[in-house]
Amino acid sequence: MSPPNEGDDGFYTRIFFRNPRDAHTVSYGSKFKKWFAHHVRGAEDHEWFCVPRHVLVSGYGCAICSHHQIQAGVNDLFTTAREFTCMPDREDPAYTRRVFFCPLEQAKHFMRGSTRVATFGHLTKEHELHTWPSMVGNVICHGSGCPRCCVGQSEVFFRATMSRVLGPMDAAWKFTIDGIRHEFDYINGGPEGVAAECDGDHHFPHKVNLYGGTVKRTFENQHARDVIRNSFVRLMIRVPTPEVHPKMHRRVFETMVEEIAEVAVRARAAGEVGLILHPRSRAAYERAYTKEEVAAAIVRYERHSPSGPRAILIAAFTKAMGTPDVLAPGSNREDIGFAYARGRVMVQCHDSAHFALSLEDRLQQESDEVIATQLAARMPTPDMFVPPISRAQFEEMCALLARKVAKGLRLGLRGVMRHPLARAVYMRGREKVVGEKRKHEGD
Repeated sequence: MSPPNEGDDGFYTRIFFRNPRDAHTVSYGSKFKKWFAHHVRGAEDHEWFCVPRHVLVSGYGCAICSHHQIQAGVNDLFTTAREFTCMPDREDPAYTRRVFFCPLEQAKHFMRGSTRVATFGHLTKEHELHTWPSMVGNVICHGSGCPRCCVGQSEVFFRATMSRVLGPMDAAWKFTIDGIRHEFDYINGGPEGVAAECDGDHHFPHKVNLYGGTVKRTFENQHARDVIRNSFVRLMIRVPTPEVHPKMHRRVFETMVEEIAEVAVRARAAGEVGLILHPRSRAAYERAYTKEEVAAAIVRYERHSPSGPRAILIAAFTKAMGTPDVLAPGSNREDIGFAYARGRVMVQCHDSAHFALSLEDRLQQESDEVIATQLAARMPTPDMFVPPISRAQFEEMCALLARKVAKGLRLGLRGVMRHPLARAVYMRGREKVVGEKRKHEGD
């Protein structure tokens, strides 16, 4: 490990002790750090401080050449990456994409591929300076850019709409959950409030580039984070970006965002808890969630949607019988339906949550409705029919049921009224349960 003579074959590659005495006093397994060096062609020698066994036994090379140790003027980014250490020229057509250290002098303390965090910046077309913290390796090696500018116009509209309809976004929009830092696209009211996410491609089952770089994130990791966020707040809204939907026009996406924001206002007032999805996004989210989870989330949307099944049913009865009361008399449930004439008529729009109840609970709930009123009108949501019916068919059925109930109230009838086609929906679940009971008794 003595210094090589000039002219030897390994003059520029041979590593030696900077202090020649160490070659006679250090053993192969020594744990005491010593100075090593090697000659460099046309430059000063590289010197680094390390454990001798790393060089003598493990065969480690120069820490400066391998970018594990900084040497000023040799491998610092101020020397090796000059494009990141100077302000861009405004005459350059691509000056808005030029990323640089902010301030420039901090480049002297980093090497290429470093995992340490530095502050970067770039100039916008309006000559505004955007700064953000990022790992040096992500920017220098992987080409990561400004997170503010990489946010698409769809997400900008999404956040603006949510802030306008649901209220301003919380100042603390990043939360630590189970020791992991999570950030929301929009959140109002903290854990007891409502949050919203505009989901890009990385929320669905395939890998994508993030922020224009080569950093990959698998769907499994992102989905695990999404599940944690969904349960962190009382009400979570998710809308996929237009890129997730094939051939979706931007105006259609903006309409979806405005509709689901209005639904969220009503759902928050009603004390809803859980995930809300727009029906247009059913196919997209069925790739990431189970069909039961998607169906429950869409039911919450339809329950409070101004154009959902419940709204259609209310409009049909309003035309036939006038404006109804919101709640049934003596009921503390906000989703029980609506009533007329001081409880003489109760109308209920049953969704999948009702048919998911046990037979005993369903019968008890339906009998309570009959006891409390003179006439009980029931209509299942369109997706409960087999096969599901269209919106136009559902509107016709609701109008017919409303006329029948109005006529029955004038004649003084009592009991339960349903559309003839809806009878099979209610009897289908009962026949299944009754058949299971008979089988059990027969065994």
